[in-house]
Amino acid sequence: MDRFGVDLDWPTYQSTLRGHSGQPLLEALCRLRRPPIEYEQVRAHYDFKNDLFRDIVLRNPGSLMSDDVRCLLDELRTFRLAVVSSARRTHVHPILESMGLLHRFETLVCREDVQSLKPSPEPYRTAAARLSVQRPLVVEDSEAGAASGRGAGFEVIMHADYTVLPSLVRKRLVS
Repeated sequence: MDRFGVDLDWPTYQSTLRGHSGQPLLEALCRLRRPPIEYEQVRAHYDFKNDLFRDIVLRNPGSLMSDDVRCLLDELRTFRLAVVSSARRTHVHPILESMGLLHRFETLVCREDVQSLKPSPEPYRTAAARLSVQRPLVVEDSEAGAASGRGAGFEVIMHADYTVLPSLVRKRLVS
């Protein structure tokens, strides 16, 4: 967003943008500048942003994964797991693969797999159907994702700081 005169710091991203994608994300980005930027101006750079993010992560695959999250995934190896993302499969799949985690998940539900993205319940309903589970536990780091899981009728653990999630999941699984 620097090219549009917007300093997008982490707290602003966390409070305003995290968990959104597509048009809602772009509209929120437009509103970050005064006066707001025209939607089409930002839309023209959206694919570039997604590709840039994927490429940065692929160059440093450990940057998105804490040791505790990796350890939790090892502990959950007997559970049926899915990734539910509003991102495109061309971004999610290579990132999980580069981190050595793709094999941990039975299915990926990505943008192409649903008509409506988070906060719609459709993404989590799709994942549950693919896993053939009735009462999945949804683990989310965004309000949009948590709303999606709750809308699907599932129990949700949500915390914006993903490093806190492993302890919350462990606590829930022993209760």
